Amino acid sequence: MVGKAESDDWNRLTSGVRNQRGKLSHGDWPRTLYHTPPPAAYLQAAQATLPIDRRLVDACAMAALKLGGPRLTRLGVTSALRGEGRTTVALAMAAVQAREFGRRALLVDADFESPTLGEMFGFAGEPGLAEVTTGELSLDTAVREVAEGVALLPAGVATKHRSRMVRELLSGDLLAELSSTYEVAIVDLPPMLGSTEGPLLAAHFQNALLVVRAQVTPIARIEEAVGMLSTQPFVLVNGINSSLPDWLSRLVGRG
Repeated sequence: MVGKAESDDWNRLTSGVRNQRGKLSHGDWPRTLYHTPPPAAYLQAAQATLPIDRRLVDACAMAALKLGGPRLTRLGVTSALRGEGRTTVALAMAAVQAREFGRRALLVDADFESPTLGEMFGFAGEPGLAEVTTGELSLDTAVREVAEGVALLPAGVATKHRSRMVRELLSGDLLAELSSTYEVAIVDLPPMLGSTEGPLLAAHFQNALLVVRAQVTPIARIEEAVGMLSTQPFVLVNGINSSLPDWLSRLVGRG
């Protein structure tokens, strides 16, 4: 099943996480979007212009439709913890917007602590979002075209404390400018747990995609991350595993 949590389910879920953490019933979980291919296949260059497996792009196409397809203007991609495939899924979502819908997509690396997108495209340590936020660089100068229909705004080098940099970013109208300059902005956010920046940024996205690695991410950490989100999240399970518990199989529409 591909879908989004119902309002009643979401209210029960967030109430349970915030007030009785660890005591949630599995029936209160938001429904997941889609299974992605196994993690080992992620960075095979099946597409010549993007460092990503074509199968992952195909898998994310269904998720993109449920997120609004060609009507989507801004998407925040996050996870509970690091290492769940969040960045690669963000790249795949940008590729889907360009390939399937013919739109100009801007991929933004907002993870100042551990920027990855810049490294993937050879822009590690180069100016980007941080410098645009502080006014040292214009948006046009900071953006790099990385494929047909896909541009990248790398994280840049944060010279201030990360949480202060994020607050400065959110205090301006840069996020709105990104959405108005490009047809869709796909933003790679920090994880929800282990930093203050993740929840701060995620709160400014009406559409949030939570990436979960199957049989790796502890259920308690997923519950905690979902409870910190201010909107009903879409959930994408990263990895296919036939030995998923029955209750989890039902949530992802496999049981």
